[in-house]
Amino acid sequence: PLIARLSDVLIDQGDGVYSLAVVVEDVDSDEEFLQLEMISDNEILLPSNRIEFERTAEGWRVELTPVLGEAGVALVSVKVSDETLSSSQSFRFVVAETVGFSWITAGGFLGGGVVFVDSNRDGRQGLDEPGSEIQRDGSFQFSARLIDVDSNQDGQLSFADGDLVVNEGFDLWSGSPLSIQ
Repeated sequence: PLIARLSDVLIDQGDGVYSLAVVVEDVDSDEEFLQLEMISDNEILLPSNRIEFERTAEGWRVELTPVLGEAGVALVSVKVSDETLSSSQSFRFVVAETVGFSWITAGGFLGGGVVFVDSNRDGRQGLDEPGSEIQRDGSFQFSARLIDVDSNQDGQLSFADGDLVVNEGFDLWSGSPLSIQ
């Protein structure tokens, strides 16, 4: 029996169940004689008992359910066997830690515009720089994967990773345009 190539998986913390199709081929045995096993090497993030699979017309459907609130990497080993032979493959299951940003800016006196994490400090929001529109009451809220905003890869979000920038906002009292870095 052979397992079709399995790609690494990346989900965000809090995403919940991830479904994965596993395609198995065996020219010598009927599919009903094939057995599938999956084991995680990280029981804190993805306990093996939170890996469920069932046979479908297309192959196998697998549901991976990481522990809520956990982030990290698990190496998941997949083994398929018939009555005499077996094959195996592994893939990385990555749950990216997310960080949230929320605030009522300037005591609620700033409105409109955009706030974003400026990782490259160029003052413009790039496609890979997360952010949000500022609401009329001056509030904003957004989240991002820590690995995407932790530019120095030290596992923490700090001033070394970039600036929090407000562009194109305005002072609600005076109506004056505003740009803050």
